[in-house]
Order: sequence, then C-alpha cells, then structure tokens
Amino acid sequence: MGRYLGPRTKIDRKFHDQIFGYSKAFQKKPTIIKKLKKKSRKSEYGELLSSKKKLLYIYNMRERQLSIYVEKATKKREDTEVVLITFLENRLDNVVYRLGLGRTRRACRQLVSHKHICVNGKVVNIASYQVKVGDLITYKEKDKKNKNIAIGGCDGVNVYNWIKWNSEKDAGEIIGVPEKKDVPEKINWRNIIEFYSR
Repeated sequence: MGRYLGPRTKIDRKFHDQIFGYSKAFQKKPTIIKKLKKKSRKSEYGELLSSKKKLLYIYNMRERQLSIYVEKATKKREDTEVVLITFLENRLDNVVYRLGLGRTRRACRQLVSHKHICVNGKVVNIASYQVKVGDLITYKEKDKKNKNIAIGGCDGVNVYNWIKWNSEKDAGEIIGVPEKKDVPEKINWRNIIEFYSR
C-alpha cells in the first residue's frame, strides 16, 4: 500500500474518525437517513487489517516502512507497543506536525522533503529521520520570515509532554520519550502487532 493521495473525507467516513486532522464531514449537521443498511460483521482478520490501514493513513507512510518498525520493535526487550509508538512519534514529519509547524502531516512531510526544516541547525530532508531527546527542530533562517510557512509553535502552548516550543531559541525541543497516552488518535496498537505476528 502506497501513500494515499485520494479524497480524504472518504477515508474519514470509512473509519468514523478524523484521520487527516480537520475534516468537514464531522462538522456538518447529521442528516435523516431514510434506509439503514445492515453492516456485515468483520472477521478477526478484517479487524486487524482495518487497524493497520488506519495507522498507515494517519502517519502517511508505506506498509513496508511499518513492517520494518514492527519487526524492530518485536526484537527489543521492552514493551512492543511502547517501542512502536516511539518509532512512529519520533519520525521527523510527525514531530513537525505535533509542533504545529504544518497543518497536516502531508504538509509537514512536504516541508521536510523540500528542505525547510533543520535539526540542530542542519537541514534534514528525510521524513522518517528519528529525532532524539535534546534535538532542536526549526525552520531554516530564511524561511522564518516567510509568513506563508511559519504558522505554528509560536503560541507557546505545549500540548504534548515529550516536546515543547522554546520561544527563546525559536525552535521545538524534544524533552522526553513519547508514551501511549501522548497519542491523541484512537489506534488499536495490539491489533497492529498481532497482524504482523500472524
């Protein structure tokens, strides 16, 4: 499965969740449904597959990348779920999204690949780059003056416990390791690990 480039509202309705962030489909008033279609019950494999697809849509990555992350996580002696969450949340495009430097993960991935983002003062254009505790994430100097790009992080609000916006350095700082409770999206991590262990 490649990265999804089709209509996003369709996927939001499929999973009954705002997969790509803000969705107009969830802001509309409920309409009267004339006929209720009887939904077929999913099999056990169908549930696992649905959880995996949802995760791929949320983090905007390929299945091969996810399988590598799961394989690495299962080899660790720590809790597999926690390690997998750490791998996914520490991706550079995700950190840029969490800091509010882009409105969607697609936009954040594009910012990274177009060399607008620096890690510790050096330009990094790899979306899957794993950030570490103490790293500073910011725009390039010439991009800081661009009003069309610099939209987030500047409000000083720290929503997540493992990252914060340092207004003095004008950069996002990694101050800890992401935990399961720090992921706002509804993801069944156990189903994903079980899918790849079959």
